[in-house]
Amino acid sequence: MRSAGHGREAHRSGAVRLVVELDHAALIIIDMQRDFLEPGGFGETLGNNVSLLKAAVPPLRAVLAAAHAAKMLIIHTREGHRPDLSDAPRHKVERGEPAMRIGAPGPMGRILVRGEPGYDIIPELYPAPGEPVIDKPGKGAFYQTDLELILKNGGPLLRGQTKTILLERERIKRKTIQHRRLLHKTHAA
Repeated sequence: MRSAGHGREAHRSGAVRLVVELDHAALIIIDMQRDFLEPGGFGETLGNNVSLLKAAVPPLRAVLAAAHAAKMLIIHTREGHRPDLSDAPRHKVERGEPAMRIGAPGPMGRILVRGEPGYDIIPELYPAPGEPVIDKPGKGAFYQTDLELILKNGGPLLRGQTKTILLERERIKRKTIQHRRLLHKTHAA
């Protein structure tokens, strides 16, 4: 068993060093897409300062390089929708200014639409050949994707408690989103 640490110890700053069993770990890089991180993309239209978001890229590149060196399973996700938007919830498409909504033409193609240049992962973190890319229609990486299968088939990853916690968080997130939709429909009626 390969390990990235030797136990759990507290640092005087309050930080805790954790043991990570590299044979049972995966690095999942979430939604590092041009539409979220580059000027003119969807993230900027939502009012995000993309220069602050881009500050996360150099440290993430270092983590990605370490994961490559450790021969870990590396998975990337992209959030977006089919070109006909059939997998996009109506409330999500109708959010924001009409010219800046999901599916609207933007400087990098249609906003958050699969296959468009803005939907792609930024060049600095682009997946290496063979690294799985999960295309997801929303924020949850397990919902309507094959992420769980990839993790199970990629080796004994996310076993036991960790897997249970991740799946439970996804279930709670889905229920919360469904509840918000129900409240929205009830209040609109």
